Amino acid sequence: MEKNTSNTELAYNNRRVWLRALTASLGYFIFGFVLGNFTSSQECMASILGWGDNKDIMIVIISTLVPVGAFVGSILTGFMSKASGKRKNIMITDILTIISSLIILYPHTITFAIGRFTSGLCVGNFSILCSQYITEVTPKEIRAKFGNVNQLLTVIGIFMAFAICLPLPTSNCSESIAFYVPLLFALPGIIAGIQFLMLLKIFKNESPEWLLYNKSINTTYKAISSIYAKEQAEKIMTELVSFKTSNTIGKTSGFTFIQLLKCAPGSTKSMRVASLYHIASQLTGVTALLSYLTRLFIEFGIDVFLSRCLITGITFIRIISILLFLPHVAKFGRKSITVFSEAIMSFCMLILGIFIVFNIEPLVSVLIITIYLIVFNLSVGPIVWIYSSEVLCDKGMALCTSINWFICIFVVLFYPVLVKTIGMEYSFLGICVLDGVAAIYFYFDMVETKNLSKPEIREIYSKLR
Repeated sequence: MEKNTSNTELAYNNRRVWLRALTASLGYFIFGFVLGNFTSSQECMASILGWGDNKDIMIVIISTLVPVGAFVGSILTGFMSKASGKRKNIMITDILTIISSLIILYPHTITFAIGRFTSGLCVGNFSILCSQYITEVTPKEIRAKFGNVNQLLTVIGIFMAFAICLPLPTSNCSESIAFYVPLLFALPGIIAGIQFLMLLKIFKNESPEWLLYNKSINTTYKAISSIYAKEQAEKIMTELVSFKTSNTIGKTSGFTFIQLLKCAPGSTKSMRVASLYHIASQLTGVTALLSYLTRLFIEFGIDVFLSRCLITGITFIRIISILLFLPHVAKFGRKSITVFSEAIMSFCMLILGIFIVFNIEPLVSVLIITIYLIVFNLSVGPIVWIYSSEVLCDKGMALCTSINWFICIFVVLFYPVLVKTIGMEYSFLGICVLDGVAAIYFYFDMVETKNLSKPEIREIYSKLR
């Protein structure tokens, strides 16, 4: 046992907590890999599938299928969460991930599109289930670290996708490798299989909060005891029961979609802040950058192979930055990190837009994009998921996540159109303004949740409008 101290002394099985959280975080590896594996293989897949003159439009359509699938998946998860616990739903998503990986193996545009859509469906499920499961089985003192662990696994997934695609031809793929390229999309199925077996054989308990509302108190206590030592387990159990039976707070876990949309008392503030956080995370332009980064660097005048190398190198730097920041993340609050990082990202987009206007050396623009992505990695990227899972009930999380992916669909679809219409420089300057507005908003409206338990956070938000 390892002891950690804040206002009260907590005792928990540190090794088991980390292993369980890392197991759940494998869903974020899949998340990252699915987002990144098409970015660096677009030219090759276009050649193999014979898109010809329709290449540009097909790349946009295929890129959009993942957020479309994620949007559908996030809505479905909201309905599934009541009938089944998060652990079981993660396992169901693992099975679907394996199926989607097998579908993609057959080299045809229709099967590729179906596979990308179902992969997106899984990404939508993982984006909700993994963060919520981790939040509910992780002691509050180290919960902030797992937001960055989730982001770390996401970026490692993206890095793996980019690195695997490095040897691919930069233009036409020969028939001799046409069968092997789709294999690059099969890795999520393997990782999903590992996650499924870990949850099936080792971590057999659902999250305590779900068990309390859907099973017996004894079953809930057993799950809590697998995390905490006896004295602390009893304290956490008392806290959860008190939360459930509270007339003011307990009902916040049972909001319906209609009640949330109508801003039912106790849900207004949390839904507003979380929804706007999800919207802001997409309007930063990160998804568009990751979806079209190769083509963006080509626009800078960098050849395809060097673009792939740069993207892979940038992603590796992002991984290192998270590893360096991880030991220190618990020192900072969610709100302070969010406001500070949004201001920095706004400044980065301002500088990038100016550099493009004055045609400054393209590699300098690449450096600014790298800094921007690093800042996003350490702040908005992980916090949007961990924060919303702290302040929202299951259906609230599903609703906010569906908003996230809905905005993502339009960002991915219309980003190329926006660039062609107003130019790359003005697109970046627009993102600069949006990031600046987000920094101001979160400074005034966001509530700090550092070192607070989920019931404590819900209590605070239930009293605010």
